[in-house]
Amino acid sequence: MVIGNGMLAKAFSNFKTEDEVIIFASGVSNSKETNPSSFEREKSLLENCITKFPDKKTVYFSTGSIYDTELFQSRYVQHKLEMERIIRGQCKKHVIFRLTNPIGFTGNNNTILNFLVHQIEQQQQFSVWKNAERNLMDIDDVVLICNHIIVNHNNLTIDIANPENYKVLDIITAIELHSNKKAICILEDKGGKPEVGNSTPLETYKKLGITFGPNYLENLLKKYF
Repeated sequence: MVIGNGMLAKAFSNFKTEDEVIIFASGVSNSKETNPSSFEREKSLLENCITKFPDKKTVYFSTGSIYDTELFQSRYVQHKLEMERIIRGQCKKHVIFRLTNPIGFTGNNNTILNFLVHQIEQQQQFSVWKNAERNLMDIDDVVLICNHIIVNHNNLTIDIANPENYKVLDIITAIELHSNKKAICILEDKGGKPEVGNSTPLETYKKLGITFGPNYLENLLKKYF
């Protein structure tokens, strides 16, 4: 069963006919969200789902931003941690994935790469936290590793992340080269980076054919933009 209709829900569509697993992909997707009703909607939907299907394995997508000191106190991150606590306290079987920034085909311009590509291609001015770093991972790679973990593990909270972060300024430079357009940005002396801890072992990535390296970001831009 898959709950949701966004990029994550579509990426895990192979679970639509799976009776023993619930892919809960109907959460708040905008990390800058502050409207309490949006968070309450997700909480209510999750709790109803757990009550209705107490014996199914619940798969939930949390956020790797809990490791970013600049973002930890945000309403979004605190909400995700609350949802984690509910799942661990009420679900007999669960897997919680702390995702960083999955990159794929989506019309959501709130995602980091979509936002930057859109602003640069449209030649629109935007502010940049010059000290910020972000962790980017191809949604196809996310699905591969998550599928492996869902099948082989229960009652687990784990980070799904690229072994390397990217400086936001380096991401912008890569987009400029890809689009042949110059960013119009205002630099702010702010920003942090996710210090991902409980991450998937590199051996598991290699086993599944997932490779990272110096061309990973460039390949993401070629593939999705």
